Amino acid sequence: MNPDVVPLLHAAAWISGAVIVLAVILSVLRVAVGPTRADRVIALDLLTILSIGVVVLAALIADQPVMLDAAMALALIAFLSTIGFARYLKRRVEMGRPAEDAANTAVDTCHRDAP
Repeated sequence: MNPDVVPLLHAAAWISGAVIVLAVILSVLRVAVGPTRADRVIALDLLTILSIGVVVLAALIADQPVMLDAAMALALIAFLSTIGFARYLKRRVEMGRPAEDAANTAVDTCHRDAP
């Protein structure tokens, strides 16, 4: 790596890390407060996206492009979970229940099944 770029890379990494930490704090707040269950699910999806950002940032700092494979796998899992939840809500709406009620039921069911 070019030695002239290294200080700029470290400064960008610190700024990016600070922004990611702020975004994590705000999304955890959204998970805790709500106001709806669908908002909580979206905030959890955002936390997954932020974790992808952390992995990419770590790969950049460590100069290890192999870590990008883990970020890509995490992105695929996050995408599939979001699509699954959206399909569930769509089916509930097609059956005549409002989307908000369907979102509340979906998350309540998940919490009830947890040990």
